[in-house]
This record gives sequence, C-alpha cells and structure tokens, in this order.
Amino acid sequence: MVNASAVLSQSSLFTQAWANVYNLISSNITNPIPEVNKFIYKREPDVKAMDFGGYPLIIIFPVSIDIGDRSVSYTSGYTKLECNIELRSSDRLNGKHNGRGAEYLDLLSDSLIDLFNDVSNQNQLRQYLMARPKIEVIDTSIIDAYSERIFVRRFRVTFDTRIVISS
Repeated sequence: MVNASAVLSQSSLFTQAWANVYNLISSNITNPIPEVNKFIYKREPDVKAMDFGGYPLIIIFPVSIDIGDRSVSYTSGYTKLECNIELRSSDRLNGKHNGRGAEYLDLLSDSLIDLFNDVSNQNQLRQYLMARPKIEVIDTSIIDAYSERIFVRRFRVTFDTRIVISS
C-alpha cells in the first residue's frame, strides 16, 4: 500500500519521498494501453509471472538520500533526495499497439519530463519539502530479453530539501 502524499519528516524520509513521487506519477501519467492493469512498480517486475501486466511500464526505484552540511545547532541540514525512474516499452504488444514500443517510450518520457517541469507540480512538491526537482535522462537502450525487444529509458530525479534531521 502506498502512503498518501505528505510533508517529509525525519522518521519517514525514504517512505514518504517515494510515496510523493509515486502519487505524482500515478495521478498524472496514464498508460497508453488502457487494457494493462498494473503500470507502475517499485522494483523490476517478474515478466515471466502469470500476473505480469505487460508493457509499457514504469519502475520507481527506492529513494536515496544524501544528508549534507548541517546547521550550527545540528538540528537541520541540506538534504538531497534522488529517485531513479525507469520506463520500459516493447514492440511486441497486442493488436493495434504492436510495433509501437519506441513510440510509447517517447510518449511516456515526454509526459515524465513535463510532469516534473510543471510549475504547479513543483510548487506542490515544495510544500512536501521536496524543492527544486531536476530531471535528467541517464541513458536510453534497447535490450533483447525473452525473444522480445524492450526499449528502456532511465531518469534521475533529484530534489533539495532542508529538513530537521535530529531532535
């Protein structure tokens, strides 16, 4: 179960930061193939499992945190949050979607970039203490797995925050 979006706290940095990113993506990016049920994952899905929903998909990996310099009183510090997001799409899709893997990867990539560059989303994230989101493409590749061509694009999203880090 995913937490509701909320302000980061010292006791929930990892959990809440991930939930805020998940909720932003899940409420704003739709699957170009509406027949696919599960679309967003926290880890790489088991593509051979019977309940695998298929492509395209989004993987939001767990958040990493770098606590930087602390204040003189050691009660707050600049903290950088980093979240890696991976998009995958396949050319082997059903019906009218067959052969559109690269097209869907680009469509989802554009949506993801627009999402984090949108001023109202940036303001909302700032209210959650996740300021100045910066999104960058790490790499784009094509992998052949299980006789299927998978288009992959990886993003890194970083946020700055000044949060109380000790009591």
